[in-house]
Amino acid sequence: MKTFVSALLTIALFSSSAFAQDKKAKLIDFDGDSIDGELIRPDGDTLDVNDIASHTSLIKIRLDFIKEIIRSAANL
Repeated sequence: MKTFVSALLTIALFSSSAFAQDKKAKLIDFDGDSIDGELIRPDGDTLDVNDIASHTSLIKIRLDFIKEIIRSAANL
């Protein structure tokens, strides 16, 4: 019964969003507009950030991991 009610509520929730859509489509025409301009770039050199901030890895390899897995399997 719970699955039936939850399925019914899910269908009602997702089907209501289809009724909220606007039925009229709007058409915007940009054919008469022309845009003139130039590409603006920053002055100066680019910096390679990876060389400036080099850190050690935060991942620590656990050497006793296999022993812990065997211990947890024994508890099952």
